[in-house]
Amino acid sequence: MTCLKSQLIPGVRTRAEIQNMNELSSVINASSIAGLMGFPKNAVYTAAKHGVVGITKSAAKEVGDRGIRVNCIAP
Repeated sequence: MTCLKSQLIPGVRTRAEIQNMNELSSVINASSIAGLMGFPKNAVYTAAKHGVVGITKSAAKEVGDRGIRVNCIAP
């Protein structure tokens, strides 16, 4: 969450293009179908993708009131 927080929390130094996210901004994370359901013999990958989904949901709740959308795609 450190990188995502640095993008979303004002005052944290980040790259210039994401330093000042304001209303109507959005963050899109990439997960996988494995992040929505488990697969045999693929526990580490599945756990990592579940983490992406979870962090996306948490970040959306943290900054949604500022008008910033945080979404996750699972191709």
